Amino acid sequence: MQAPVLRFLNSWSSFVADWEKQNANGRQLVDFETYTVGTKTRYAGMYEKVSRRSGGYFLWHNVDYESFKGAERYTSSIGLYLTDLELQPGQCSTACSNNVIADSSYNYKLTGDTVWYR
Repeated sequence: MQAPVLRFLNSWSSFVADWEKQNANGRQLVDFETYTVGTKTRYAGMYEKVSRRSGGYFLWHNVDYESFKGAERYTSSIGLYLTDLELQPGQCSTACSNNVIADSSYNYKLTGDTVWYR
């Protein structure tokens, strides 16, 4: 058995490019971390060599709750399940987080929630 590969990258685009390279070389992402150096977000991934894939996997980044829930519903419908989650503080304060602003009623219909927001 080969030792896991641990990779540290300075940008999301670099992380995705490395993820694709590791995947092409038969390594599967088994742990993902974000961390901050100064004011910059950095990314780390641990990969393990896999002899065969048990199925696909999905990398989802920098989304709000509604988008996350939509992706979760889609991926679980095709047999993929969440194995790791990293949270980062949002760009706005809690005073502006999750405020819904619209000039008419609407429903995202992503979470299975039947409440209409206005």
